[in-house]
Amino acid sequence: MQKGTILLAVLLASGLPGCDSYSEHRLQQQVARTVRHNPKPQHGYRLTLTLHDAPGPFQKVEGVVQYTVENHHSCGYKAPITKIVISSHSELIHLPLEKVSDTEYTGIIYTDLLLDDNYYGRETCHWQLLDARTLVRATGIQKETTFITEILYESIISQGGKTQYYWKARYPYSNIYDPADYGSPDPDRFIPEARNDLFSITLMAREIAL
Repeated sequence: MQKGTILLAVLLASGLPGCDSYSEHRLQQQVARTVRHNPKPQHGYRLTLTLHDAPGPFQKVEGVVQYTVENHHSCGYKAPITKIVISSHSELIHLPLEKVSDTEYTGIIYTDLLLDDNYYGRETCHWQLLDARTLVRATGIQKETTFITEILYESIISQGGKTQYYWKARYPYSNIYDPADYGSPDPDRFIPEARNDLFSITLMAREIAL
């Protein structure tokens, strides 16, 4: 997993005084950028994506891993005026997926990628892996349907798996507004005429020796 592509979400509580919220937001962003990565993570899992009965080729296959601070209420940034903890940390880290074949891709997830530290001067913030998601599109252009599959932390560390089903009619485009398709774990949840026209994406996690 590369360190480069990071998306940081800082969630602000509502109802705070407008005169102070902007400066608080800027301070949170400055502190948040100091989040450090483990140069030698020790706990890794190989994530394997497998396509079953795909409706066509997928040229854009990528992933993202989400981490969150599990104790942000006690370690997060506290507003100096209101004394309210208004930040919660969540980082999305790009997960490169290597093509093994037309139906299989793999990438490495690290549970200890982000380093625990006292980022806000209160107490040590503890990072927790939350989930991993894969996003596949026919060619990668924005208007195409993005088929999204998620596997949770519990399934990753237990070396489990997750299979989602998707309607082939939404490939490569859909006539609905939202181009994101999260599928369903149960084929019977689809309308009857779609149940014989499905494909699936399976995510499997296996611990690796480092």
